[in-house]
Amino acid sequence: MKKIYWIGSIALLILVILFTLAYQDYSKYNVSNQYNDAFKSSLYETIENKNTFTFNEVVSFEWDEMFVFEPYLTTEMMEKAAGAEWTTANTWLGHIYQRTKSNHTPLLSDSFQKLVFLKEKKVVMDITLQRDVDFLSLSKLSKEDNTVLKVDEADNRLVVNLAER
Repeated sequence: MKKIYWIGSIALLILVILFTLAYQDYSKYNVSNQYNDAFKSSLYETIENKNTFTFNEVVSFEWDEMFVFEPYLTTEMMEKAAGAEWTTANTWLGHIYQRTKSNHTPLLSDSFQKLVFLKEKKVVMDITLQRDVDFLSLSKLSKEDNTVLKVDEADNRLVVNLAER
């Protein structure tokens, strides 16, 4: 009886340790996306009122790099390109599900694109946008460069390109 008690106690301790480690992983990589609504509003307002702009005019949070991801890329491919791991899962269980699902692909439609902003190699915002305003001609921008972007119209949608200097 005592042996079963000790085996059960050790098994429970191991489960608690594993759970704690997994939750710390989730906490470390979780992106709250608290800036999404303000960013989206500022972005669309800027595009509506200007032909050229920089992301420094639009973004209200600290960032140093931005990546644009096209549809059908796996999470692993995006993380490799950005050089950072992250999750936007709202719960720890959602994070576990995404990590265990092979080839998790968050953008399963041609009508979506993902913008990911990093600060010091840590993701600070991940936003999925419809391609009514298309950023796919860009792949990576740096805040330092203060790149001027131009808004063009093509195929009944707006396309954001690098402005000629």
